[in-house]
Amino acid sequence: MPQTNVDSHSLVETLHDEAGAALRSVSIYDETSYEMLYLRENVEAIYSKAEIEEIFQDLRLEGWGRESLEERFNAGSLECSVYGFEEAMMFHFVTDGFGGALVTFDRGQGIETEAFMQACKNEL
Repeated sequence: MPQTNVDSHSLVETLHDEAGAALRSVSIYDETSYEMLYLRENVEAIYSKAEIEEIFQDLRLEGWGRESLEERFNAGSLECSVYGFEEAMMFHFVTDGFGGALVTFDRGQGIETEAFMQACKNEL
C-alpha cells in the first residue's frame, strides 16, 4: 500500500461528486506500490494485472522527469499532466519523486476539466 497522507475515502467521494457515473478510476502510488481506490467494473475488465503494473511503472518515470519539464517550460510548478483519449480523460498528479495519483473519467460527459483538476488537487 502506498505511503501517503491522502484521505482515500474523501478523494473518491469528491471525484464522484464531480464526475458522477463518468468516473472510471482513482488510484495512488509510490515508488514501490499502487492502490486502486476506485475502478469501475467495465474499466477493470479491459486491463490485465500486468498492464496495470506497466501503467504505474510509466507514471513513476514521468514523475522522475518533472523537474526537467518545470525548468524547460518556465511556467511554475507542474501540477498535473492531462491525457485526452477518444474515450477517456486522464489526469496524472505527481506528488513527490516517484509517487502520485492517476484519475480518469469518460470523455464527452460535460465535465469541466479545470474544476475537476482543482477538485483533485484540493484532495491531494
